Amino acid sequence: PSLGRVLANMAFVERLCAQQLRRKIDRDVARRKHDQRAADQSRMEELQDSAFRHLDQSFEIFRANRHRRGEGNVYTIRGALHLDRGELDKAEDVGRL
Repeated sequence: PSLGRVLANMAFVERLCAQQLRRKIDRDVARRKHDQRAADQSRMEELQDSAFRHLDQSFEIFRANRHRRGEGNVYTIRGALHLDRGELDKAEDVGRL
């Protein structure tokens, strides 16, 4: 379960970093700085993808150890990531699990 917690925490931090990049992208667009936007967008998506991979690994560890609180934490972070991406249907599906 410790590795599961580490992976879930990594995913949470990656989500926070992606949110920070999203705010930077929005500021740059408002200031009409489009030159860095594509690189920031790409990095944000990489962080989100990495977070999803870490959550998959974390969930498998928690499920194998029947650690329900850990599984719940994974669902919470996964749902938030989907919301961050604007994937409302997927976030709703995760919320129903």
